[in-house]
Parts: sequence; structure tokens; C-alpha cells
Amino acid sequence: MDKYRLFDFHTHIYPDAIADKAVAALNKFYEFECECGGTYAELERTSVEAGAEGFVMLGTATNAHQVEKVNDYVAECVRRGRDKGLCTYGFAAMHQDFGDFGAEIDRVTSLGLSGMKVHPDIQRVNIDDDKLMPLYKACEERKVPVFLHVGDFREEYRYSELRRLDRVINACPGLVIVAAHFGGWSAWDVADAFAGNPNIYYDTSSSFIYSEKEIFERLIEKLGHKKIMFGTDFPCTTSARELERFMKLDIDDAVRRDILYNNAMDFFGRISKGKA
Repeated sequence: MDKYRLFDFHTHIYPDAIADKAVAALNKFYEFECECGGTYAELERTSVEAGAEGFVMLGTATNAHQVEKVNDYVAECVRRGRDKGLCTYGFAAMHQDFGDFGAEIDRVTSLGLSGMKVHPDIQRVNIDDDKLMPLYKACEERKVPVFLHVGDFREEYRYSELRRLDRVINACPGLVIVAAHFGGWSAWDVADAFAGNPNIYYDTSSSFIYSEKEIFERLIEKLGHKKIMFGTDFPCTTSARELERFMKLDIDDAVRRDILYNNAMDFFGRISKGKA
């Protein structure tokens, strides 16, 4: 395999004391088995072994009381990685019942975090719920991106349906959104609904093992490869295993290199300038 620069745009980490419990809960929720243990140390080790130059760490909060503690830990891990020369970034957790969205956005950006993360299914809140609209407004005003889990084939989890983005986009046309999992985890038949929107980006995480590669080749063409970033969804899998799956796609070498590394660097460059 040729040498490619590699950056992982979608990972999750948990404090050592609760990592086993958190991964067990993840396994139960999605009815699968994560390949990794979920600690920062394992993420760093497996990423470096695969040749990754860095990664994005995403916070998740299942209740409002967790938000600040989770965000402090993500910021700590971002610093930990940068102290070792890694290109690390973090998105802060946010919960719909948190009191002051604007204050927490300001606090976490001062800690060096790059945006906010919401997982509608785990948090049991619709993407376009009225409780979340002030968060989107506050992020739009501050030019802070929002990272969203999007899509689920299970009938009981319609919180993250891609169609729900429509109201958010209409209310906050300047908001930058990262729609994880090609914009529709396990629901890729509608994942191209917002193709062409300049403010929506995508990652490849938790996708390739669930469907035929032709689906993702089509989505890369339809969504525009410059808007897509490689991601593993660690602890679900490692950079090495997901890279092996990604390399099976029949796409141009320049497209491959952009998705694996260049697009992420361009994204954060534009974010830092308020232009993404």
C-alpha cells in the first residue's frame, strides 16, 4: 500500500475509570461489539501505529450534568496529544437540557475545542427539537461548527433522521454542520438530501462494514469528495482496520488523499478563519 497521510475525523474517548462501562453501554445501544477499549491511550497508540498524524475527539453527554466534566476531559486529551506533537482537535458535548449554551460554547472554545457535538439518538432528542435551536443559533453567531450523529434504520430511533436538518438549515443558514456517517448511518438512501449545501460536511465513520462499496463511491461523487473526511468511530474500530476498508473503494488517488487527510486540514484551516 502506498504511503498516505492520515487523519481520523471521528473518535470517542472516555476516562480510564469509566471506559469499560461506557463501551459496554455503546455495545448494548448499537447491538454490536466495539473492537477497542475506549481510552485515550489506546486511541493514541492505535492511531500512531496506523500512521495517523492526529484525530478529532468527540464528547457525548447523556444528561446535562455531564456536559462540563466531559468537555474538560476532551480538552485535556487534546492538550495531551498536542504535547506529543499530534494534530489533535476536540468537539465539546452538549445536551438539550443544559442551561446556558452560549456560556459553555465560549468556555470550551477558550479551552481550545473546535465545536459542539450532539448525538440525537443517545440523547433522545430530535435534531430539530425546539430545545436545540438556541444552541444552533449560538453556534452560528460564533462561527462554531456542530457535529451531529445522523441516521438510524431502527424505527424507535428517528431522532437523527437527516430530513430533520431542513428546519435547522432554514433557521440557521450560516451554521456549519458535520453530518457523521456519510450523512445517514445505515440510511444511505437519503444521505444525499443536502448535497450541494456549502455548509454541510460529512465523515466516513461506521459505514463501510454495513453496505456495499458502490453506495459510498456514489455518495463521494454526489456529495462532493472535498466535503468528506475519513473517520473510524473509535472505539468501534481502529485507524488501521478502517483504512483497509476505505482503500477498497474504487476512487481516484487524489480523491483518496483528500478524504484521508487534506480535507480535514482544510476544514480546520477554514474554521480558524471563520470561513468554513
